[in-house]
Amino acid sequence: MADRGSAINHVFELVLFSIVPTFLDIAVGLVVFYIHFEPILSLVIGAVFVAYISASISLTATRTRLRRRMNDADIATRGIHTDCLLNYETVKYFGNERHEQQRYREAVLKYQTLEYKVIAYLNILNIVQNTIIVRILKLRDGNTADTVLSLSVFSWAAQSSLFASSGTSRTALLSSSL
Repeated sequence: MADRGSAINHVFELVLFSIVPTFLDIAVGLVVFYIHFEPILSLVIGAVFVAYISASISLTATRTRLRRRMNDADIATRGIHTDCLLNYETVKYFGNERHEQQRYREAVLKYQTLEYKVIAYLNILNIVQNTIIVRILKLRDGNTADTVLSLSVFSWAAQSSLFASSGTSRTALLSSSL
């Protein structure tokens, strides 16, 4: 017997330990960018987050609906396949091979069409997410992208000097993590 409160507990755990900390982390990051760099930079990065999350949620919802329909089509296809194998003699006796072939062919075609759409929506989701990041960061004639790039170069340089001072080489650290 399933625990009646397990679903709501799972939702609360997801919200409290995954979603809320992520948004707090984003807010702290935006405040740091606002204080230490240009205020417009934090606005641009905030816009990236809003656009990225909105696009991800809407495209993923559509993809989930298609995925459910694809799973239903897969179940129907497997049912037809099993039915034909179990009732082989009956189908043969009444001469319904062509009918069963056509029914199975239509079910497989429906499944393949939905599978193609699911894969296409995944690719669209990836393209849209990458486009949002690249286009909005290039919004200010590349200044924002240059700032972010210089920050990542600064971060890499700081990490390299940290590794050098601790005696740990970067390649040794990477090979140990693999």
